Amino acid sequence: MIRRKLLRYMMTVILCFTLVGCQGKTSSTDSTQTQNAAQTETTEQQEADEDTTKTTDETTDGSTTEAVTMKATEVVSIQGEYSDNAMDSSWADSEAVNITLDGTTIQAEGSGVTVEDNVATITKGGTYVLSGTLTDGQIVVDTKEDKNVQLVLNDANITNTKNAAILIKNTKNMYLTVEDGTENSIADGAAYEATSEEEEATAAIYSKTELIINGTGTLTVTGNYKDAITSKDDLQIISGNLTIQAEDDGIVGKDSVNILDGEITIQAKGDGIKSTNTEDSTKGMVIIDGGNLELTTGADGIQAETQVIINAGNLNIITEGEIIDHSSNDNRMMGGKMNGDTAMGGTDTTKDSTVTVTGGTQTATTEETTESSSTSAKALKATNAIGVFGGTIVMNSTDDAIHSNSAVRIDAGEIQITSGDDGIHSDYDMLLAGGTITINKSYEGLESQNITINDGVISVIASDDGVNISGGNDGSSVNGRAGQNQFSETTAGMLTITGGTLAVNAQGDGLDSNGSMEISGGVITVDGPTGDGNGALDYNGTCEITGGELYLAGSAGMAQVPSEDSTQTTVATAFSSTIEGGTKVTVTDADGKVVYEYTPTKTFAMVAISAPDLVKGESYTITAGSQSVTVTAGDNSSMGTGGMIGGGMGGGKGNRGNRP
Repeated sequence: MIRRKLLRYMMTVILCFTLVGCQGKTSSTDSTQTQNAAQTETTEQQEADEDTTKTTDETTDGSTTEAVTMKATEVVSIQGEYSDNAMDSSWADSEAVNITLDGTTIQAEGSGVTVEDNVATITKGGTYVLSGTLTDGQIVVDTKEDKNVQLVLNDANITNTKNAAILIKNTKNMYLTVEDGTENSIADGAAYEATSEEEEATAAIYSKTELIINGTGTLTVTGNYKDAITSKDDLQIISGNLTIQAEDDGIVGKDSVNILDGEITIQAKGDGIKSTNTEDSTKGMVIIDGGNLELTTGADGIQAETQVIINAGNLNIITEGEIIDHSSNDNRMMGGKMNGDTAMGGTDTTKDSTVTVTGGTQTATTEETTESSSTSAKALKATNAIGVFGGTIVMNSTDDAIHSNSAVRIDAGEIQITSGDDGIHSDYDMLLAGGTITINKSYEGLESQNITINDGVISVIASDDGVNISGGNDGSSVNGRAGQNQFSETTAGMLTITGGTLAVNAQGDGLDSNGSMEISGGVITVDGPTGDGNGALDYNGTCEITGGELYLAGSAGMAQVPSEDSTQTTVATAFSSTIEGGTKVTVTDADGKVVYEYTPTKTFAMVAISAPDLVKGESYTITAGSQSVTVTAGDNSSMGTGGMIGGGMGGGKGNRGNRP
């Protein structure tokens, strides 16, 4: 990792100055002060390391919430619970009360509703059908009985310039039905003139009780004041064609947001969809079980205070919050980035809470938020966990594409990521067990204290490390600099690969662990850095390989290979000069038989291959272009000292190794 390399460099410089300046003299006072400072620092670090069960994250209102540290294996598929009433959008005309809207006047035919000036208040349970246009008025639901209210939008257009257009104060459950074949619109004003109970309303459709939206008609909701649709309880979307615009957040459900189906387009200056309950770990979730969503937001696309779970559906998420694009930052520190400072040593000339989804198509985009407290522009964000168990998700984010303060688990689905910061980030634990993950652009591709890859097809392009094992909280990098949100140093992290295919194209380290690595299966190709300040493989502890196929290519200046005592051996060499990307590398045995071959996509000066058919102690010849080097498997003395290498990043997936 960059910080570790910087530390080595700085310690060397400090040691040189110390030896020259001190000339063998010692000071007992200085020594004691230094020892005390070191003991204090050690104690503080131990206390920080011991507290691994909780982290804090700033909420959207500026307060903090504790993240429950979860293992990725504890993240499971959670589906929304949809009642029969929620699934049934039908209604009987003979039992309904018709409410006709005409300019600033309202007429009601039947009991259960009172009209005063331009406000209609529903006081009894039942079905109420709205039609017509209300240019400046309000529909209020305030029942004193324990019965449901179904409000049917039947070509209804409602605007309230002074407050929420639809205000649900009290009822058992609120069903908002968008009648099939109709077009409806709801809008509020840019400024509220609220009093008493109405003071807390913040959305064009605002409900204090559970809100269920169903039906197959078309509904446009415009939140000119803050949010478009808000429920202080659970919010469910069963179906419908929804177009949402909001000055702040698009859809807010305090306890949860559950989406079963529907065509949903959101353009919001804040978050697209969010759940905000920070007090109950079983709430604060967004669950998406289906639908086609298009979200354009200035902050997070989907944000939950506990977990994000995606079971199915098609999501297209774009965030446009103001942020420095780390993925193309070419300022390097010893071949890698360090807080956006100028390069030192080595050169690189490259210019280059719960959410659940189970079906449908979703698209999210974020724009600059109007609230200074919203400093995050991630596509999917949760405090405790994010789980993907199916669906198609396309993300283009200025911040991390997927971000959890604790755990991330991906079991299935197709994910495509273009990120201005990290592709997939979790503070503590990440499990990739299936699906197809393509990270086309990122600062760091995969980042967590612990990462396990059991299955799946994964491709990573990163301007810094492709896979990074580190530890600590990674805050939002919006308006920050490259490297600002790096982890603290740790030796406890682990990268574990048991299966799947992983292709990494990185300008920094390809596979980087501040702890250790264990590889027992899978096919891994790394097109590593062209600058000598990084390596295709970089680890602090050990790298034990017992199975699978590992193909490394990159610069030679800081090259590492798997640990010598691994049960599966490695052949490796540094070449006398750099070799162009696209040049095939072949490994032949003593009889001249080709046993392995693959083609790096970028300029390289070293290669290393570990695969099951290699025999420790046997002689092999590694050939790339006109250069051939004969090596002994398990003996890495031919790696040499390497040299400083410049060159471009290249692109695309590394070609997986294969047997001829």
